[in-house]
Amino acid sequence: MLSLRTFARAAPRSISRLATASRLQLSAVARTAAWRSAVAPRLAAFTTSTRKNDTQTLIAKLENEYSIEENVPEPEAYSDTLKDFIENSPFELVDKDGSEDVVLTRKFNNETITVRFTTADINEFPEEEQPNPFEDQALEDEFDGQSGGANTKGSVNKGRTSGGNVKVEPEEEGEYDEGQEEGTTFPAHLNITITKDGQKGALVIDALAEHSAIEISNMFYFPDAKMADPKDPQTDFSRRGIYPGPAFGQLDEDLQLLLDEYLAERGVDATLAIFIPEYIDFKEQKEYLRWLKNVKDFVAA
Repeated sequence: MLSLRTFARAAPRSISRLATASRLQLSAVARTAAWRSAVAPRLAAFTTSTRKNDTQTLIAKLENEYSIEENVPEPEAYSDTLKDFIENSPFELVDKDGSEDVVLTRKFNNETITVRFTTADINEFPEEEQPNPFEDQALEDEFDGQSGGANTKGSVNKGRTSGGNVKVEPEEEGEYDEGQEEGTTFPAHLNITITKDGQKGALVIDALAEHSAIEISNMFYFPDAKMADPKDPQTDFSRRGIYPGPAFGQLDEDLQLLLDEYLAERGVDATLAIFIPEYIDFKEQKEYLRWLKNVKDFVAA
């Protein structure tokens, strides 16, 4: 669903870019004439009738966009994956309408585990990685002509390195990536907080949910749980000088593995990593519909 909707929204931008490129080929004389024409007085363009027509056109476009997006099934009902997690997971879902932030919380013995994520991650998906109907063939032709290198045809994407490069490995014979037909995945940033009853301290973990796995980026310890989620400038300032610890990838590999298992025991595992990106996709669609309706109602009032 993500890839289809991203494709649909990306296509108009691709057409717009092509049109812009064509306009940039105008000669200097033509551009000057267009500029003079644009700045010339046009009193008729500011009539009330024109404004009303423009407003009605905008309202009609918003209504049309809403009717198209409303046909997507997710806003009407949870998918089986979402429904199963919400009904059977120990986490309680806190999702406020109109907010881009979502919270999952649960108790584990004397601990409280809170996982926060946001729909903003789906909007930050790099535009150059979104499907572009006008560039697919060009990319295929380019890859066909390559010999060797990380992006050579016949290699499989194995994630990204810390420097942002794509790690690839030779494709094994008969290997099939089911995700290729399910749509493009995207990294969802997680903020995980663990506190204990009767204790002041807190653990805060920055992580990514991607490719059905939780990848820890950093782990912090705060002597005061209030520093984990500061509510005032003074608390926020006081946490800045605390030693943050090394980057998670610099820790001993056995220690990394044990910390991964520590989180998995508390439900921060592959099941959560599958749920979160899909829920972000679901919520973003729901919030987009609400946004379209609110804008249309405001314009039409």
